[in-house]
Amino acid sequence: SRGVEEIASKIPSCENLYITLDIDSLDPSVAPGTGTPEPGGLTYLQLRQLLRACAKKGRLAGMDLVEVNPLFDPTGRTAQVAARLIIDLLGAAV
Repeated sequence: SRGVEEIASKIPSCENLYITLDIDSLDPSVAPGTGTPEPGGLTYLQLRQLLRACAKKGRLAGMDLVEVNPLFDPTGRTAQVAARLIIDLLGAAV
């Protein structure tokens, strides 16, 4: 409710950064292909903004993105969103 900028401001800077991301942090309207959909989750734009802010906190040493389950999303939208988030983070890191 306070916005992504305030949340990002609370993330401490560090030398190396590892990001682990669970796709069910997104609202199921954005990413339905997960075993634990969370209504009221983040939008794609909110999560992208948060990841970009994280990339400014240190050198990206690695990341993982979990819980994408294509069996729950025959359209493939969740996998596309996951790939886009990875690309967005890598772009912000360089």
